Amino acid sequence: MLRIRYPLERGGPARLEVSWTDAYRTLLVHLDDVLVASADVQSLRSGRVFELPDGRSLRVMVGRGVSLWVSGVAVPGTYADPWVRVKSAPVWVLSLAMLAAWRAWQLAPERPWPVGTWANLALAIALFAAGLAMRRGSLVAHVVAGVAAIVFFAQAFPRASLAIDEEARSSLEVLPLLARLLGVVSYVTIAVWIVRKIAKGTRAAREIRDPDLPPASRPYR
Repeated sequence: MLRIRYPLERGGPARLEVSWTDAYRTLLVHLDDVLVASADVQSLRSGRVFELPDGRSLRVMVGRGVSLWVSGVAVPGTYADPWVRVKSAPVWVLSLAMLAAWRAWQLAPERPWPVGTWANLALAIALFAAGLAMRRGSLVAHVVAGVAAIVFFAQAFPRASLAIDEEARSSLEVLPLLARLLGVVSYVTIAVWIVRKIAKGTRAAREIRDPDLPPASRPYR
């Protein structure tokens, strides 16, 4: 049976234990080896509140991970913890940085370097620096990453959609309209998904910066 232990306070002893039983259909929560919560996993998708022996409330929610709150305060190490959520977006930002660098390299053989080369090189540097700083909870880095990602997707869209590039124009004669439309829809979907990832990280960074900010009640959205 899988068991994961969490501290009630950051840096404190691991007093909370989360485990699964019944083929991962039932979730159990123990506090100091005392059972304080037992519920079907499906019933925890929208969150449930249990009472701890000392009178405090324990809110449990299950999504991509387990989120725990004790009297409204996120339990460190669970998905409710902003320090956990803030680390989900940087990998995508760093991937965008590599993609921007690759696009700059693709245009680099032209002399003198066209505006697109300089633009993609600048975006690659900005995204790379922001991606590294985002893991440390920097709110500024998240804002920079969000703006740079939107600019990158906007300026890369014509080439990706085969709408402007001269070489791509000749390809359009043999590409079915449905395939072209599917490519555009896929591109936009990926762009929106990554920008939303950054937006969620920005929310987590705000929680880190301002401890008085109400914690996210639904961290999976």
